Amino acid sequence: MRSFIPKTQKIVATCVLKQGGKVLLLRGRALAGDWSDVADTGYFDLPRFAVGFREDPTLLLTRRLLSHFGQRIDHISVLGVHQCMIDADTVQEFEIVYRVTGEGVTDDMEKEGVYFFADMNTVHEYMLQDRYQMIQRYLDM
Repeated sequence: MRSFIPKTQKIVATCVLKQGGKVLLLRGRALAGDWSDVADTGYFDLPRFAVGFREDPTLLLTRRLLSHFGQRIDHISVLGVHQCMIDADTVQEFEIVYRVTGEGVTDDMEKEGVYFFADMNTVHEYMLQDRYQMIQRYLDM
């Protein structure tokens, strides 16, 4: 009897949040709502949130950025969409990259080792090289 590996799709909302020449980064590439995976990784990435079935990604970003970072959103706009295969090619991940502007997060609110604002000139030092190359075009927009 043949064994079939299920194939699934996943949608992720990623945000580029810049303030004063810096961009918000989280430790690890884990989704922002899953703090358990964050502490054991040594690199950083843009905040990412899994979008549930029938969930509006912009409302998700607004809600999550406020609850996790105290960030109030003034404007959200789509910068682009990226797709890749993950988990041994069993999951097709669609990543919607948003630019987010607003007031709220300040340097003194940064959680040590969990998130911080990286200078735009040094972001590449904190991220995995392939991930940085993929999102670099969005950072320059």
